[in-house]
This record gives sequence, C-alpha cells and structure tokens, in this order.
Amino acid sequence: MARSRTLLLIGVIAVTAAACGGNAADTTTTGAPATTVTTAADPTTTVAAPTTTDAPATTAALEPPYLTMGETDLGAVLTDDTGRTLYLFTPDNQGDSTCTGGCATTWPPFTGDVSAGPGVDASLLGSITRGDGTTQATYNGWPLYRYAPDTEPGQTGGHGVGGVWFAVDVDGEPVE
Repeated sequence: MARSRTLLLIGVIAVTAAACGGNAADTTTTGAPATTVTTAADPTTTVAAPTTTDAPATTAALEPPYLTMGETDLGAVLTDDTGRTLYLFTPDNQGDSTCTGGCATTWPPFTGDVSAGPGVDASLLGSITRGDGTTQATYNGWPLYRYAPDTEPGQTGGHGVGGVWFAVDVDGEPVE
C-alpha cells in the first residue's frame, strides 16, 4: 500500500511539473476539474491536475477612441482606431478649430476622450473644446479631423486638399 501511494505521489508530482514547465510569458495555467487516478491499492484516489493552454499573454485592450500610426500610400500617418487617416487644417495654426458648419460636415472633427495607441507619442496628445462644447482631439497642438469621403482604412483622399489639409506624421506635423 505504501508503495502504491508513493507511485501515486510521484505521478502527481510529474503531472504538476510537466504542467508548470514552459515559458511563463506565453503559457496560461488554469485550474482543472478533478481527475481520478486509479491504482491497484486505492482505486478511488482523486487529485486536481492542472492543465495549460498555449495562449499568448495579452495586455489590456485599448478602448476606442484612440490614435495609432497606420501605413498608407503616404507612409506612416496618424489614424483613428479604425485605421482611417486623420488630418490637420493649417488655418487652425495649432490652436482652436476653425472648421465649423459645412466644413465640419466634410471634415468631421475627431472627438472624444482619446488615448495614445501603438506608435503614437502620448506627450503630443491633447484636446480642445469646440464652440459646440464637444471635445476635439489634438496632436502636437493640431486639432484632428477625418475626411468624410475616406470610408476605408488607409485611404488618404483628403491629403493636400485646397493646399490646407494634410495627413499627420508621427511628430504631429503635416506629411510633406
């Protein structure tokens, strides 16, 4: 009987050691339902055996809206969380938004409590309060806008329009 329990203990230790091995950064250990281990001496011994899943470790997901750097035909430009290109309007002069009324219909302000996503310098992120009371995101002091005809991620149809609308680079400057 003592030998059976020793073998059982060795088996449990081996299962536990195998389950705990591997790279902690890419393996998640979870509790498992009890497993019945049968031996000749004690056929009803029950132990909890851990299991592992090879799931990559994750970090907290960003909640929209957030800014990120997206790859376009212009190179890397500032985009929203859906991949749509963001623009600056040079008459804003890195200050208050001057695009209102019909202008804001074609160039909707990028509004909300925005956070910095991948590739974005959080120290350049800010906001202003528009005349209608909404909060508009800024990057390097420039109020940010979408271009209504850009309906798909990566489109840059608003770049260069009227010589005053430009996609924004990683430093928060107009793309040249």
